[in-house]
Amino acid sequence: MLKQSLIATSVIAVLAGCTSTQSSTQNTVDALAQNLDIKYEVLTNHGANEGINCQALEAEWASCNKVTMTLTNDGDAIESNDWAIYFHSIRLILDVESDQFKITRITGDLHKLEPTDKFQGFKAGESVDITYTGEYWQLFETDFMPGAFVAADGAEPKQIVSLDGPDVSGFVSGLEGEKLKRTPSDNNVIATAATRFAKNSDVVQEDVTTSLIPAPMMTSVGEGKLDISGGFKLERSPFEPAQEQALESRAELLALALPVKCQ
Repeated sequence: MLKQSLIATSVIAVLAGCTSTQSSTQNTVDALAQNLDIKYEVLTNHGANEGINCQALEAEWASCNKVTMTLTNDGDAIESNDWAIYFHSIRLILDVESDQFKITRITGDLHKLEPTDKFQGFKAGESVDITYTGEYWQLFETDFMPGAFVAADGAEPKQIVSLDGPDVSGFVSGLEGEKLKRTPSDNNVIATAATRFAKNSDVVQEDVTTSLIPAPMMTSVGEGKLDISGGFKLERSPFEPAQEQALESRAELLALALPVKCQ
């Protein structure tokens, strides 16, 4: 009886320990998701011209870029290293200049950032820079994708608030000057409102009064103008009931001010 009691007590203690550990892990995941501010800064898109051995990193065309990912802890200190951040990168990440973190490609553009055994934790208010080398180049804000989440064994994954939303301009910087070129000799013109206006300066207005969408099988263009403010009355005989219903419902869906009826 005493042995059974001891076994039961041990099981309860173990279960209590598991529950406590799971709760602690979940708290870490929640804290990182809520308080970790993530930003990206493009350092160069011409890695091979600035001393990076892109070819040795197996970058296609020996072309690579360098980016700094900054993690800022806006909450309480985090000491645990039992977590991972899953984020998107359209460029394959080839190298990480940090002994505290490693990045692994999972599939497609999904990458995994996780701390190593040398991770020193996040102090409250601390910012940690992770500089990495990626393949090709990153020329536009939209090359950086929003949406990332924190996960850990035994905890529910949580989305990172700072990257939650379609507007990437708030967490991407450095895209200016020579960094907007794929190579130093890139002669592509960066589009602006002025260049778009100039490119479309030869666009002229065309007479579309006789154009209909979808195009009818046959049209006969007359002279003068027709007042259609009273709506359309179409001969019913050419239409099947389903076609008639589709025509009238489509006019209603498009909120046409002109009634369309088949009679």
